[in-house]
Amino acid sequence: MDAYLISKLYADWKAQSMTPIELALTTENVLTAFDTMYQAMTEKRVPQNGRYCYILPAVDTLLKNAAGLYRTLNVGVSSEVIKRAISNIDNVQFVTVPSELMKTLYNFTEGYKPEENAQQISMFMVHPSAVITPIAYEFAQLDPPHALSEGKYVYFEESDEDVFILNNRKDALQFVVEPAADVGG
Repeated sequence: MDAYLISKLYADWKAQSMTPIELALTTENVLTAFDTMYQAMTEKRVPQNGRYCYILPAVDTLLKNAAGLYRTLNVGVSSEVIKRAISNIDNVQFVTVPSELMKTLYNFTEGYKPEENAQQISMFMVHPSAVITPIAYEFAQLDPPHALSEGKYVYFEESDEDVFILNNRKDALQFVVEPAADVGG
């Protein structure tokens, strides 16, 4: 579901003529990429409160070591451990997501598998008011044991889930993807 959600939002966003930032993130440029996404959303009047930034574990490490990041440490008597976790910058909450779930394109024929030409999404900033994730729960049933189920109860349910970018809210999503691999040789 996570892989579907992120890749579907990316595809729908691109279909609306939006362009991601293509950049190999480093400790020197990760904050600049973040600021570029943040500024683009602010210029389009996306609310500043409530934004989320979904990042890879590697990007989390880059943020912890980012050049130019100011940290305030309280090493008072009650503080025994210094915590390096970066939970937010400019009130944008960070959520770390495994890299296998943050690709631009998947094959969902059987489970999920990244397509060969899929790019890695490094950061994805979004305001939740821009997307809707409807779930239509249709049916649930518990069948009693019978010969075809080898004497066991059988549980069956049917539901439909999807994700959409709301009309006129495409500017509330921003992506940073790694540059496409050179296949020219």
